[in-house]
Amino acid sequence: MISLDKRPEIKEAFAIFNNGAIIKLTQKPDRKIGLSQCLFFGGYLENGYRLEFRLDFTDLDINKDPRLDLEIFKDPGKIKIAYEIHRTSKIFKDEWIYEWPGIQAFNLSSVRFKLETTNIYSISGRARIVKPNI
Repeated sequence: MISLDKRPEIKEAFAIFNNGAIIKLTQKPDRKIGLSQCLFFGGYLENGYRLEFRLDFTDLDINKDPRLDLEIFKDPGKIKIAYEIHRTSKIFKDEWIYEWPGIQAFNLSSVRFKLETTNIYSISGRARIVKPNI
């Protein structure tokens, strides 16, 4: 189960891609704060590069939605990329749809997905039970 400080109602999250693939997003341990405040996709290979996406709930856009971050790896380590490529905001106001534009210089394709979440909300209240008039 997910535990995000800024979005405590989110308990599960899935990325649904245009090709129909569905990936369950996960959190990772963070040695400073317990659990990372990012949701990770895992990595995949494309044209000899390892791409790792994550939704960063510590870096919210003006609508208080997480930004999509990307790290690119090629042996022996991480490739430094421009900030505009590293971070992407969602593209539609009413839905969590993200699109990463790809990088022509590395021959990497664009990625588009919709974020679906399972949320749990708590509502406090009081009830008064009265004897019915019969």
